[in-house]
Amino acid sequence: MHPKRRAVLKASVFTGFCAFLLVITAARSFHLPAAPALIICYVLLLVATYFSVRCFDSITPPHDPIQIILDLVLGALYVCIAWSVGDPGLFTLAMTAMFSLSVIKYALILETKHFRVVRRKVFFNALGTVFCLAATVGVRLWDPVLVTSLWTAGFALAHAYLLFVRPLYRLDA
Repeated sequence: MHPKRRAVLKASVFTGFCAFLLVITAARSFHLPAAPALIICYVLLLVATYFSVRCFDSITPPHDPIQIILDLVLGALYVCIAWSVGDPGLFTLAMTAMFSLSVIKYALILETKHFRVVRRKVFFNALGTVFCLAATVGVRLWDPVLVTSLWTAGFALAHAYLLFVRPLYRLDA
């Protein structure tokens, strides 16, 4: 299968599966105060994930055992994130772990002809790690509903920037 076609299929199947998990967990968690903001945050994450996998999977070595292990662990973290939409502390902690691991994943493929876009991806994922860590601390020290609402709003602005203002998910950029 052509790498670009494989990337679209992988992105579609993975984000579809995660969306299905979100529907199940949202149904059992929606009544919790912070859940609506976290559900929106997870939907934004899935949108970005679709474009990220579609873009970067085609330049990631498909049979590299380290990349395969990283993908499996990242997949498990996405399940954990979906499952924790009712728990702001666990949700933000799992998001921190996911962004931290994704920095490693993409740093390992910096040596490609797409160095500039991969470097931007690493930078923004590192920034995402910092914001997730701040949210993790924030939900422990302050009002979790307020912190997760502000964090989700910031996440939405960041995604708007990376999808529409200065697109990240284009290898030709």
